Amino acid sequence: MTRIPVLLCLLCVPFTVSAQATSNPPPAAKLAGHLHYELLPLQMGAPYAGQEANEKAKASIQQHLNEDIAPLLDTWTKAAKADDPDTTLQIAPEIQSIKFISGGKRFWVGPLAGSSSVVLKVTLREQPSGTVIGEPEFFQRASAQSGAWTMGGQDNDMLRRIVVVLKSYLEGNYSEAVGGATGREK
Repeated sequence: MTRIPVLLCLLCVPFTVSAQATSNPPPAAKLAGHLHYELLPLQMGAPYAGQEANEKAKASIQQHLNEDIAPLLDTWTKAAKADDPDTTLQIAPEIQSIKFISGGKRFWVGPLAGSSSVVLKVTLREQPSGTVIGEPEFFQRASAQSGAWTMGGQDNDMLRRIVVVLKSYLEGNYSEAVGGATGREK
């Protein structure tokens, strides 16, 4: 008799995070035209900060940002023209919400642990003026079943895919402000 409440508790795993829209609006201006580009460290606030699985997920996303976004921004800085204004475009990523299922939890609980998901908001700010030219939001998830079948592989891959969607947005808005996908499916 005591097994039923425990099973019901496992089935009632709280919340799934999601982006609000399937596409991001264009930034107020194209991203080209600055002398410098800067990637700020990834931020994550309460209630997600301090949770072991979320902190590991944050570190993984930061690693993907360093490997994929930082070199792109270095390329843009090197391509800057001498007559570009002496401004810096800061890219400030922040985890708005996250539910990350660790490999250990996937091993022991499987799909009953629920789906993993993350929402990443990125503020595009011109310095020294402080003008915000865009705040795109990105979303990725790993379903409970695919996470279980891959023993957490899909959960970890979700952390790479969120950066891929961000990079696509940045590249797509470099020469012309056109907007882009959030990563959320219709």
